[in-house]
Formats: sequence, C-alpha cells, structure tokens
Amino acid sequence: ASHVVFRKCNTGIENSFGTMKLTAATFIDTAFPGQISVQAVFDHSDTTFSGTGFKGWNYAGDVRDEVHLKSRDGEYYVFGLRVIQGGSLYFNFGTTAYIQDGFPIQVFAHGNLFISGTELSPVTIYGNGDCPLKMPAISAASQSTVTITHANFHDLCTGIDATNVTIDIGNSVFKNISGTAIKLKEEGDITVTHTDISGSGIAIELDGPTIQNISQNHFHGNAVGVSLKDTYTAAIIKNNGWGSDSGPTIADNPDGTGDSIVLDTVPEVIYRPWLEMEDEQPPVDTPTDPADEPPVAAEPGDHDPIIIVPGITGSILNKDY
Repeated sequence: ASHVVFRKCNTGIENSFGTMKLTAATFIDTAFPGQISVQAVFDHSDTTFSGTGFKGWNYAGDVRDEVHLKSRDGEYYVFGLRVIQGGSLYFNFGTTAYIQDGFPIQVFAHGNLFISGTELSPVTIYGNGDCPLKMPAISAASQSTVTITHANFHDLCTGIDATNVTIDIGNSVFKNISGTAIKLKEEGDITVTHTDISGSGIAIELDGPTIQNISQNHFHGNAVGVSLKDTYTAAIIKNNGWGSDSGPTIADNPDGTGDSIVLDTVPEVIYRPWLEMEDEQPPVDTPTDPADEPPVAAEPGDHDPIIIVPGITGSILNKDY
C-alpha cells in the first residue's frame, strides 16, 4: 500500500505472519499505527505520524530464528518480544525502541540479543521513567548472550537483569535508570568497558558471576557505583572513573567521595588505580655538581695517595711526606 491515510483508529495496520510493504503512509490521531509480529515481513518507508499515541510500530512475538530491527522511519514500540532457544534478535544501528515497564525483551534458553550501534548512529532504548512494576527493559537467563555496543539506555526502571548469562557491553550510556543499570546473578561472565553510567540506583550489581573485564568506565551520580556479592575470588575493577579525583567511597579509601563500592562476601576488591587518580611520582634525587660540594678537611695522618708509575722519571718519594 502507498499514500494511505489512517485517521482516528485504535490500530492502523496489523500484520501477524504475512508480507506487507507500506510507502508514504500517514497516521493521524491513531493510538497504535501498527501491530506487527516478528514473524511477519514488514517493509516501510516515508511514514508520517501526527497525534498518534506512539510514533512507530508495536512489535511483539517469539523470535525463533533471526530477526533484524532496522532504522528507517518511526520507532519500535517493543511489546513483549521473546527470544526463544537458538533465536537471535538484532537491533541494527540507528534503531530506536521504546520499552514500557512490565513488557521487557526476554531472552531465554540459549537465545541471543545483539544491540549493535555505531559511534555516529547508536541504538536507543528508552522508557518514560514510570515504574509501578519495576521491571527491566531486558531480562535474560539460561546461558543466553547479550552483546551491546554503542547503545543509549535512559529513563528505564532497570536496564538489564540477567541470570547465568554472558554479557558484553562496550561504548554505551546508561542514564536515569531508577533501579539497577546492569545486574547479573549466579553463574555467567560479564565484560563492561568504555561505558558511562549516571543518575541510577546502582550502576553495576553482581552476585556470583565471573568478571572478565570491567574497566575504562565512568560511574557518577549513582546511589551505588558497583555492588559485589559472593565473587569467591578477588574482584578486579581497576581503571574506572568514580566521579571524583579522590576515588570511590569505600572503607579502605577514607578520602574517597566518588560513587561507592559495596561489598558482601568478597575476599578482595582491586580498584586502584582509578581513571581520575593523580599520578604518584616517587621522589627524584637531584644530582649535584662536585664543584659545589664544600671541601672536606683532612684528618690528621690522612694524606693524598702517591701514584708511582714505573719507568717514568718524576715519581719521587719524599721522606718528609
């Protein structure tokens, strides 16, 4: 269909399993422009939204194979997407998705979620900050994988809540997350690098997983920077920024005023050095010129040594010396 106007509809279009191409459509005073299943093939361009409840497409259903959400016109209203065993859901660069509290993206049983933006065209995942149910935007479990790069998360109840998952996050931003930005429990592995987390309840909350690499991040303006529990081995979270030159707030850093590190059953935490840490230079010995040294008075009985060179006239011994 092309050049179609939808006016004062509850739902403009609905596509469950078929193929649909929509060009230059206009939605006016319509609550949901489109209800689209991930099993459907939906191609759209040049869409206009005016007075709609949501400026985009309501996506729902089970991802069983491979599904790509691409940046075109309009946003995605993600409404209960589920990634089933072996399925892979991709948010391609430039994509924007709205997630309402209570309707997370769920990744189950060996499913895969890839949120892959670029520096110039990041993926945006956002909510409205209203959190009566306090549900996460992304819920993942059972040996699934969540891979995120160049993504912006903001105004959500919880960013990621995962159990027994491999998480790899880089070059991303989490802002104004009322609960925890990134949470991983039980077994699993986590890598978070070059990521900025601010204005949240807890930036990173870990209970038992293996820390592969948490470094080059900036935690600032959070109630808690990093919460660690039951790591069993030393937790290495060095080379991060804590929002203050004095470093994180933790008992063995009494002058620290940055975001806090909270520990529960952790044998050791290594957080030094941090990014804002001033270099501690060892004292440097300044060399002196021997000419500037005062003469040392000879003690009685002390004499300059006599050098005798065999075969050279002039080596003289004086009996009175």
